[in-house]
Amino acid sequence: MDAQTQLTEVTFRPVQLAGYETGALDISVQGRRVLSLPSQLGCRVGCSFCVSKDTPLVRNLTAEEMLGMVRACFEATPPDGRAVELSFTGEGEPLLNWKNTTACAEEVARCYPGVFTGVRYCFSGIGARQLLARATHGHLPVRLQLSLHAARQSVRDKLIPRSEPLDVILGAVSAHAAQFSAIELNVVLLDGVNDSDADLHALLEWGDAGWPVLLNPRLADGHEIVAQQTNRFTSALRARGREVKVYSQVGALISRQRIYPLMSAKALAQDRLLAHAA
Repeated sequence: MDAQTQLTEVTFRPVQLAGYETGALDISVQGRRVLSLPSQLGCRVGCSFCVSKDTPLVRNLTAEEMLGMVRACFEATPPDGRAVELSFTGEGEPLLNWKNTTACAEEVARCYPGVFTGVRYCFSGIGARQLLARATHGHLPVRLQLSLHAARQSVRDKLIPRSEPLDVILGAVSAHAAQFSAIELNVVLLDGVNDSDADLHALLEWGDAGWPVLLNPRLADGHEIVAQQTNRFTSALRARGREVKVYSQVGALISRQRIYPLMSAKALAQDRLLAHAA
């Protein structure tokens, strides 16, 4: 693979939908392409560190609206032979909109045969017993990215106020593990919040040893915030045989290019609404 396809790049593809502006992230990383789509306008989960924490849920996006974002990405940069992942990791809780996200995934497999190699769902744990069974696809493998962020209940409750207890989430994920091509534990490490010795010990013990841990910086407008304990957590997890992926480069680009604030849906001002209608 040539050097150009190995570059890490992040581009925000904005779209306007019925009085709101949102958009997709078009990510090139490690020789592959990820199209990260929102599934809702706003979000009801309210993670304390997320750009959408103060954006109330407006509505679900339709399958056609999400397909429109895929088309916008491919109109800007057509498929070029790289593997492409359809990733429901933008704003919203995709399994609370499972009818439309699964319909979108089925349609991209039909419209772009051989282009997409998989589907990824982020999942906060809300409705774990009922919703995980909905994350299926007839043609593409499905990867589950659990927004864990803390393996101690008291800490996680502060970070993700609307979710399920950790034991319920673990039981549901384990029960449905066979339907996923991979299960990953996403952790945004925050200084002084979820980075204590107790947090590390709980993370080392939580879940299946075969589930990779994704350590991410906190995103911000202008510069990412990398937790001081990132290297210590990485070393300890790897010493226990856990696979660890540190996504500092993608997070840096989202933050430094000032993309992060754009990832939360915004109501269009009246003058922009009129211009769009014209």
